[in-house]
Amino acid sequence: MISNLTEILIELKSINASLGNEYSWIITLISTLSGVFVGGYLTYFYQVKGKLRIYANKIDFIYFKSKKKSFENLGNQNQKVELNENPEFGIVEINIDVINTKLVSENIREIYLIIEVNKKIKKRLTLLDRATFKFSQGKTTKDVLKIINIKSKTINNYILETNFGNEIIELLKEKHKVFISFRNQNNKLKKILLEKNN
Repeated sequence: MISNLTEILIELKSINASLGNEYSWIITLISTLSGVFVGGYLTYFYQVKGKLRIYANKIDFIYFKSKKKSFENLGNQNQKVELNENPEFGIVEINIDVINTKLVSENIREIYLIIEVNKKIKKRLTLLDRATFKFSQGKTTKDVLKIINIKSKTINNYILETNFGNEIIELLKEKHKVFISFRNQNNKLKKILLEKNN
């Protein structure tokens, strides 16, 4: 693009030389308008140039079984187990970095975790933002992650989680892929691979 602009300016100087001084204002006008147009285009180009990237630092699937109630374990009714020990439910914890290399802010919405065995067999899970953790009246709550607004040239870290039951456990026993999906501000659906289990 720069070489094309140089060629245009050389051509304008050539025309200016052949026209003489009385018509030089035409060349000045054309040069000014060209400069404004090219400047505006370059500003727009560099604003939208960058990308929005999501990297998974860590993704953990933790499985649980309910303990049989007894006097000794009244305070802890669940025990951690492995996937091959017939868990009853689980939690997935995800640590991600969201990077915006653009010169403008970017927002994403409709954010989900996708467990996919193949194109026909997949499940969508709502993600909770651990930064919104609240403890009130003996209960803990976390807000659903609905929208993320990422300022220009920034990196944000998010720790997310979601609970799942037997239906997801059965999918995780198969060969599967784990994605994070979202809609960008142009309403395009994006899917980023976080983990692949062969």
